[in-house]
Amino acid sequence: MVKLIETDYRQSRYDRPTRSYLCGLNQSGEGCELGPLANGDCPGRSHCVPFRKGDRWECTRTHSSGGKCEFGPSPEGKCPHIVKCVPNSNFRFIRRHAIILSVLLFLSIFTAIIASPLREQVLSPGPLSNAHSSIVGIDCVACHVNDLENPAGILSAALHPPGVFESNRKCLVCHQIGAQADLAHNVSSADLGTGKVIEISCSTCHQEHQQTLTEIGNARCDGCHTETHHPFEKNHPPFDNYQPNEISFLKFNHPKHFSEYFQDSKVAASAKQSCRSCHLVDERTGSMSVKPFQTTCSGCHEKDVRSLAKSNQGIDFLNVPALDLDTLKEQGVGIGTWPADIDDETISPFMAGFLMQDDEVRALLETIDEGDIDLLDLSDASAEDLARVSRMAWRIKELMASTLDEGHGYLLNQLDGMSSRDLKGEWGLVANLPLDDLQTGVQNWFLDYREELSRHSDNQLVATNPIYVDVDSLVSDLSQRMEFGGWYLTEYSLAYRPGGHGDSFSTGWLELSHVLGLTSQANPFRQVFSQLTSRGAPGACAKCHVLSDEASGLMQWTSTSEPDRGITHFEHSVHFMVVGDEGCVTCHESDASGFLELKKETCTTCHTSAGAGDQCMTCHTYHVGQFETELPNTGVDQILNR
Repeated sequence: MVKLIETDYRQSRYDRPTRSYLCGLNQSGEGCELGPLANGDCPGRSHCVPFRKGDRWECTRTHSSGGKCEFGPSPEGKCPHIVKCVPNSNFRFIRRHAIILSVLLFLSIFTAIIASPLREQVLSPGPLSNAHSSIVGIDCVACHVNDLENPAGILSAALHPPGVFESNRKCLVCHQIGAQADLAHNVSSADLGTGKVIEISCSTCHQEHQQTLTEIGNARCDGCHTETHHPFEKNHPPFDNYQPNEISFLKFNHPKHFSEYFQDSKVAASAKQSCRSCHLVDERTGSMSVKPFQTTCSGCHEKDVRSLAKSNQGIDFLNVPALDLDTLKEQGVGIGTWPADIDDETISPFMAGFLMQDDEVRALLETIDEGDIDLLDLSDASAEDLARVSRMAWRIKELMASTLDEGHGYLLNQLDGMSSRDLKGEWGLVANLPLDDLQTGVQNWFLDYREELSRHSDNQLVATNPIYVDVDSLVSDLSQRMEFGGWYLTEYSLAYRPGGHGDSFSTGWLELSHVLGLTSQANPFRQVFSQLTSRGAPGACAKCHVLSDEASGLMQWTSTSEPDRGITHFEHSVHFMVVGDEGCVTCHESDASGFLELKKETCTTCHTSAGAGDQCMTCHTYHVGQFETELPNTGVDQILNR
């Protein structure tokens, strides 16, 4: 066992540290064995006392005070050096009083300062940065949680400093950096890869009143990132699959265009001769972007899109499929008037998609898709299948009649519930479908269709009535009407042909058909998407454009997207002055597959501590993500009353 203090009287003296005074000797400064008493007095006693040892007298004292005295007793038998024990202040008592006096002195001086005209000059931590000082009417409480303009607020801030959440809320009034503003790099712990939530106050990096509000040195980064990456040329790891964040979303092969397409004499006049022919720098973001289609690609591909659309008979939208009318009549299945001279017209994917919410029709469409039934030969069809064919025929007539009565919106309403996307304003999907042409077609295909629909709704049998349509009078000068694309009437369908680049019908259905087709394999809209993206499809959209998001079905129609605030940023414009005669190939190397990944060695030729700089923030961004700026809620009355 370890002995904390010696307690033997010959080796140690017991002091009472909790007492304000201790008894001590004036001459030597040593403590006395006794005292102080309850009243604070110290009992006086001889320091040396006579002690008889055999036949002799000696002067002695306690072992703790030194033992035998230097001089013996006097002839009178008394020992010299009678020392008076007096009360002395305890060290803890002195220290306690010194602290109290110091605190009182500080509070007195502090109170005097904040009450004087010199308060602002003495207490101010420094001038505001230029960005903040220019704000009209700004005061301390605009940025600080505590009111630092009064003593209570200052004392509260010192004793109870605000947390990360409270402190950051003041900054976020003006600076909008997303819903995860309190987290490191504004991303979740899962995305950050730390395994734990890390909250960081804005003031950790941005020090106001120090004239260094936006100057973030490497030391700030090293506060969290213990593995140092500087100096850049020695300690930064090699780039791993690094590409600029403005990657093109077009299916475009640079080497193939340079070495093959542009060498063709047929397109020599339109072939581009330099990077600047197609590219330009976005002065706002510093990123590289691509000029519009009409400037870059139309010289070669406008003719491609036009000629492909012109030679193609377009896309059947609403159509009348061929049916085995003889079998339907023989079996007493009534579908009313129906064209008899249709050769091999199958139900179009668009028409099937509009009808699929009817359970019986959907079951029939699935049976047709599986090859178990042929609409042109229903001789072996079951009674159930014949009933479904009848149901489909009446739904086709109802769909066309309701579209004529209610307009384009009726078609979009048939898609309600199939997608979370709001289709009410998606008029490009029907692209001003011509109701007059549809009316002409329906009247020729179904004759007295309204009377038949009325009788059918009253559960009356409307016998199958094959008719022969004068298609020559129905479709006149078709090639001329198709010259510039748009809607046109064929023998047994209302069809659409894209009118060129950026056609609203093609772009709208490409996105929507992909989303609707995700619900099942048998969904007709999967066929719509395949029809619009197949090789040689009208409009040829999928030749260059790709899906940017599988789940939403959104196509990437622009060549580049708005650059994300990723962890790495790069501005082309500030580098153009150092690329020399080699231009873009100074950094961008390519092979037969396209441009290669950028390498660290390309950057270290300039970015050193003695050269262009190698600070972390030169290339990296702390705040990661895409942040939307919220506009002020200014009312019309404010404008009128100004």
